[in-house]
Amino acid sequence: MKLLSKIKSSIYDPQYYQGLTKRPFSYSVKYIFSFTFILALLLMIEFSIFTLPQFMSGLNELGSSVVNNYPEELQVVIKDGTASTNVKEPYYIENPDSLKETEVEIHGNTPKNLVVIDTKNKTSVEDLQKYDTFFLITKTHFMYQEESGKITAQSLVDMPDVVIDKASVSRFVDEYSPYLKFFIPIAYVGILIFVYVYVLFNLVYLLFAALLVWFVSSLKKIELDYKGSYQVSIHLMTLPALVALLLPVTFPFAFTFLLLGGALVNLESDSTASLDSDVID
Repeated sequence: MKLLSKIKSSIYDPQYYQGLTKRPFSYSVKYIFSFTFILALLLMIEFSIFTLPQFMSGLNELGSSVVNNYPEELQVVIKDGTASTNVKEPYYIENPDSLKETEVEIHGNTPKNLVVIDTKNKTSVEDLQKYDTFFLITKTHFMYQEESGKITAQSLVDMPDVVIDKASVSRFVDEYSPYLKFFIPIAYVGILIFVYVYVLFNLVYLLFAALLVWFVSSLKKIELDYKGSYQVSIHLMTLPALVALLLPVTFPFAFTFLLLGGALVNLESDSTASLDSDVID
């Protein structure tokens, strides 16, 4: 397949780069968008193997876990932006065993409680730590803290009037569970859009990076104008894009370093390289 051969040569092939600027600019535009589609397919395959099975399993178990762990006696009423319950408060819902086994932590520790409800007493964001909980429901706010420890307080004023009990939670799960089957195609479409946006963003970045490639070509005494440098950079971004999206390797300015590294090893003068027409035709 010629596209795969072009991808290979865009990673490393001095002869390929020697003849590249003799091709019309449209040749490189066509290449990068074809490569982007291949890159999206590779990312979908990686997602399907390493992420999707665990994610779908967890998503399917989440609904039943929520229903099974919701207390039989608890009823939460939200009306006119204020919350009330039918139980003695503060009311504690401890973390289920499945959550205790995860690595979700706040300040290095997993809170003892999943939810604490206290609509009777005066509370503040500091009570999240006092109650040792992920979530705190007060008379007027819903509070939670992220893994970083950042606390967010969401007012209940904009919440619709609702009664939450085990039966309503069960109905909600039953109603929305069938829609989980749409997650997979949506995820794949999202990956495709993400990869094309990523490449388009880097095509804009190449307007600057091409200057660096141009500088490298000058150091190696290779005649290359800015347009040619940009065209070469389009192909040089092949390896940085593969590494960034498919490999768990990251370091500051990785894209730029890999781009310049590719320029150093691939750009050669006429005396050391010649056009390989089999590759670029």
